[in-house]
Amino acid sequence: MLISERLGNEVFHRRFRRRISTMGVGVACALLLASCSSGSRSSSSEGTASSSGPAIQWSSNRQSTPVGGGWKSISCTGPRSCTVVGGSGNATTAVLENGIWGAPETIPGATMGGLLGVSCSSNSDCTAVGAGPPAGSSQGVAAAPVAFTKTHGVWSAANSIIGASSNGFGGGMTSVSCLSIGNCIASGEDGAGPFVVQQTGGMWQPLSRIGGRSGSFNSVSCSAPICFVVGSSGRSPNGPLSELLRDGTWVKATFGAGPLESISCWGFNQCVVVGNGSDGAFYQMDYNGIWSSASPLQFERGLTVRSVSCIPRGNGGVCVAIASDNSTSAAALIQPSSAMKPSPISIPNLSSISCVPGNTCWVVGTTNTNSTASSVAISLSW
Repeated sequence: MLISERLGNEVFHRRFRRRISTMGVGVACALLLASCSSGSRSSSSEGTASSSGPAIQWSSNRQSTPVGGGWKSISCTGPRSCTVVGGSGNATTAVLENGIWGAPETIPGATMGGLLGVSCSSNSDCTAVGAGPPAGSSQGVAAAPVAFTKTHGVWSAANSIIGASSNGFGGGMTSVSCLSIGNCIASGEDGAGPFVVQQTGGMWQPLSRIGGRSGSFNSVSCSAPICFVVGSSGRSPNGPLSELLRDGTWVKATFGAGPLESISCWGFNQCVVVGNGSDGAFYQMDYNGIWSSASPLQFERGLTVRSVSCIPRGNGGVCVAIASDNSTSAAALIQPSSAMKPSPISIPNLSSISCVPGNTCWVVGTTNTNSTASSVAISLSW
């Protein structure tokens, strides 16, 4: 699905014509770690995991938030501390502080699109990415990738990305993962294809073209000393895109059983990726640099996996994946050796999940009541 459809903005629907097969936004990395420089990966069928066990029983706390357009991404640094971003026709954000959601805030500068990804080290220090007008342009032109940085509680002006090209299609950034304040990797697409861009010391560098000339990057996740970016090839048959940042250089990664939607890493050589294949949603796990073969996520037919978030646990980790359509949603717990059967949750159209140590996650999305869309957030624990 296009960035336009993620944003729900009519301007994008007229401008974008390139299609990818999956929907959703990349998960914002909730665990912000040290540096991103080296490491190696390979693909193998070893360490295959399975989907089994009883459905998890979620304990939930639903909260409505008064903003149109829907929340697209969430980044939590604690069970009672999160930042959400979204909007349609603007850039909108809100903060959960001490368990209470504050009033939504509109950030000036992204008036043609909205925000699709966010990564925070605290509620006062975040980086958010999405789509907005190119620098110096007026309304009615194709949108361009745009980023905002929040430092000590104050959002910066919009930062247009150097090197972005519309070619009549427009573009935007879908996901961001920050290693520390002002040091992030973001992914996106424009008229020339998928790209990544690095923020160093609060300054955005020119974008880098990786992954070919078609398709889309949907998600990025960094954990010292590596970063992964994943997505969909956009070619027929639609397949995976996966790239690894190693020793300061992006190299092709060799994993992915189908189009990849979201990745989350909680340590070096410790990641989970989820995607939507011809046989339904699947996940793959990184076992010390060796990727497992694909295992099914037993979501009901018609549900599309949207996002995954992982947290460390003991010598391993635990992840939660969410899937949704326009009327039904579910979440599945992924453990080192298996995924539990998914259980339904009460938001019909989910976008993003962020989990924190202590077995708590927050998910965000949109619900419709009497034909009126409202944005909602719900905490899950197990």
